[in-house]
Amino acid sequence: MLASGLGGVAASFAGCSERLSSVGAGADDETDGLWEEWSFEDPPELDGWPSRQYDGRNLGWKPNTTGPTEDVDTAWSFDPGSDGRFGSSPVVADGRVFAGHEDGFLYAVDAASGDELWAADTGGEIRWNSATVADGTVFVGSAGKRFWAFDAASGATRWSHEARWGIHSTPVVDGGRVFYADDDGYVYALDAVTGELIWEIERSFGTRVQSGLAVADGTLFVMAGLLTAMDAATGEVLWTGDDGANNFPNGTPTVADGFVFGEFGQYLGVANTDGESLGGAFRFGGTGWGSPALARDKIFVGHTGGESHPTVRALTLRKSAVTTKWEVAWEVTTSRGCYGSPVVVDGTVYVGASDQLLAVDAESGERQWTMAMEIPDNTAPAVVDGTLFAGSDRLYAIEEGA
Repeated sequence: MLASGLGGVAASFAGCSERLSSVGAGADDETDGLWEEWSFEDPPELDGWPSRQYDGRNLGWKPNTTGPTEDVDTAWSFDPGSDGRFGSSPVVADGRVFAGHEDGFLYAVDAASGDELWAADTGGEIRWNSATVADGTVFVGSAGKRFWAFDAASGATRWSHEARWGIHSTPVVDGGRVFYADDDGYVYALDAVTGELIWEIERSFGTRVQSGLAVADGTLFVMAGLLTAMDAATGEVLWTGDDGANNFPNGTPTVADGFVFGEFGQYLGVANTDGESLGGAFRFGGTGWGSPALARDKIFVGHTGGESHPTVRALTLRKSAVTTKWEVAWEVTTSRGCYGSPVVVDGTVYVGASDQLLAVDAESGERQWTMAMEIPDNTAPAVVDGTLFAGSDRLYAIEEGA
């Protein structure tokens, strides 16, 4: 479907404000018998936690591992000794934790001990964007207008690619290609092994691309001003959403089971991955900045606020042939807003809510633990084999009984 032929996505990702408010309330409907319950399929099993929200779809859900649920403490913390914070989400592969710092270095740390293994200079701060690991290579961009591929074991540079502007978006890898976007609105596809440019495209977003990308079934999704779907092999634009209601998309898209979810302004919307509208959206009462996590029958999302209204919610979603109905399963209010993204592991939701790390039971919404910690914007924790990794003034490993 060409961009010019797509009018429906506006209904689910931007317009129809009056209808969105009522749908978000989750009121009963005379056609309840026509509503279909929604449940997501388990994601494939991946080694470690190789991307910002686990995989290239940003699902944020790893069912076959464990995380800390009680009596938690810091197992280790890593301080590089430089100014700034770990402004990106940690990722984990082969017993190593990789995290970008505002000092411009990508650090590799032993996951068990917290000892530094190597540090690679990217020439500019790493903030908001995170690294992605695939086939022994760590990919990351920086504000220094360069995109890098490092050997995951040694930190040696395999190749680099010059962007037109700084990079604040998290890359994704699919089909032997790595994709990233820069602050000038360009999207790039490179050969993941050689770094050779396959295609590049300039999008007339009217804004920089600073959210992450998502890839699924040969389609690349980019969120910046508009939600755009591209053919991952060629860069051809398949469809583009409409921003007619001036609801600016802030977060990174999440893709699952033929649907794409995105946070725009004060709404969380959903559309089919082929661009057809489902209609309806959920209104936060705040502004969404991150990426929703999808696990079984629930959608977990954070947004701005604090004190006066909830900042972390679990939603259920039902759909008919033409629209959707959102209902709140539970909600949690924190002292400050949530500018990051939740992740789900073994029935527990982990999320950074500005000034704290929070663990919540995925079914009931009951708090399991809270740890005071300044969490950088647009980040998410990683959870592997009982340990949670999070970036702040230091890189932290959190375990039970530590």
